[in-house]
Amino acid sequence: MSTHRFTLPMTKSIGFVALLLATASLCSAAIGDTETFALNLCASGFGTCGSLAQPLGSVTKTQTTANQVTFKVVVNDNLDIIGQGFGFNSLKTDLSVVGTPSYTGAGTFTLALNPGNFDGFGSFTYALDSSVNGSSSNNNNATNTLTFVVTSASGSLTLNDVDQLSTTNNGNNQLFAVDVSGCNATVTANCTGPIAGSTPVVPEPTSIAFFGTGLVGLGVLLRRKFARS
Repeated sequence: MSTHRFTLPMTKSIGFVALLLATASLCSAAIGDTETFALNLCASGFGTCGSLAQPLGSVTKTQTTANQVTFKVVVNDNLDIIGQGFGFNSLKTDLSVVGTPSYTGAGTFTLALNPGNFDGFGSFTYALDSSVNGSSSNNNNATNTLTFVVTSASGSLTLNDVDQLSTTNNGNNQLFAVDVSGCNATVTANCTGPIAGSTPVVPEPTSIAFFGTGLVGLGVLLRRKFARS
């Protein structure tokens, strides 16, 4: 009884493994992957928000571990994060905050499930609520940077798990919303209301670098092989 074995030459084997590993890195969340989004929309009917300098801020997500994503929400110095705070969506309903959110200013921030509607931008699954309520002028809450870490009880959480679109409301369907208060020096009207953004500014995941490294390694191996033949 004869047997047949399929084998690859050493050079091809190494190259195949390098390509396989590089491709696999694109299919899984890599620690350190980061996505940044601009907060560049104002809800209609909220005073002179549109006259403020754009963008109004940013949202950055970082894959901290295989089961943790760090959010950093930044709004311009003339704005304060208040009221409903920061809203985001996820198909997972078992998320919780790791530790205590990091921020400056008055009040506290707590994670709320199904927080309701951010006027003009629809409903979100989660919101990091602020205990400070809004007003028609800057309430000097001084919270323009909010950082927090979320995790899932089900065992895995990726960047894609926390950027689902909000339910459609008034024609808007956004990834994030931030409830703010504040006016700049030249604006005296009401600037309280949600701002939101859904377009990535600098999506540059670490996995792309891994993939490029794998392709370079494969190219070197193939070049050596052809040089010897």
